[in-house]
Amino acid sequence: MLSFCSNDYLGLANHPDVIAALQHGAARWGVGSGAAHLVNGHTAAHHALEEALAEFTGNRECFYFQRVTWQISA
Repeated sequence: MLSFCSNDYLGLANHPDVIAALQHGAARWGVGSGAAHLVNGHTAAHHALEEALAEFTGNRECFYFQRVTWQISA
């Protein structure tokens, strides 16, 4: 069942392949840079993602831009 009211609308958050990929990425690059791409710069992980996305979409190059949103509740 698809659920469009969450960030896991495709239901893949607990898929074994997604979990394994996350574990592999964490082992290779760590668990985070501590800030957004624009703050901490372009890392090898960003470059690898851009290359993979370019290949997947059939483009020569790809630019990954992280969108950060802020919500303030009163």
